[in-house]
Amino acid sequence: MYGGESLETAITQVVEKERPWLRFWARTFDVLIHATIIGMVWVFLHEASIERMSSFSFNALTTFLWIFMEWGYMAIFGTTPGKKILGIRVLSSEGSAVPKYTALKRAILVWFRGMGVGVGLINLACYMIGYDNLRYAKITSWDRDLNLKVTYKKIGIFRMLICPMIIVLFNSIALINYIDL
Repeated sequence: MYGGESLETAITQVVEKERPWLRFWARTFDVLIHATIIGMVWVFLHEASIERMSSFSFNALTTFLWIFMEWGYMAIFGTTPGKKILGIRVLSSEGSAVPKYTALKRAILVWFRGMGVGVGLINLACYMIGYDNLRYAKITSWDRDLNLKVTYKKIGIFRMLICPMIIVLFNSIALINYIDL
């Protein structure tokens, strides 16, 4: 027993409060991990072409490609790696899995409204607007427009910190490689 309830019940307890920072870390984790994989495959296939690409172009391209990766994850598994780690689920208004076409529309809306197509200051502004919508309206514009709901499982401190720690680690490795220490 765990606080008067079974351990399984305590682990799967849903938190009612919106969690904008968990969503931010989950999305950042997902995009960063997949951008790294894309970069590694690209270097393996044709290193010279990626070396000529600006970081602005690479960011825009990888966030665009993320639309289709997120759609695939949502269509096949019902979640993304970052959402899974942080206990976040996107569901239809009835509580069932998001239909495939709706998952694609959501990924496109998130890319455009939530990530500002991956372009610097636009990206930052979109994150701030999404944060405010989630905090004050209790829903993002894309979830509202698609009639979706997002649930959050209660998670421990380790799971809460794992995505930010991996992001810091990946960014540190990228910085070291960038400045050639």
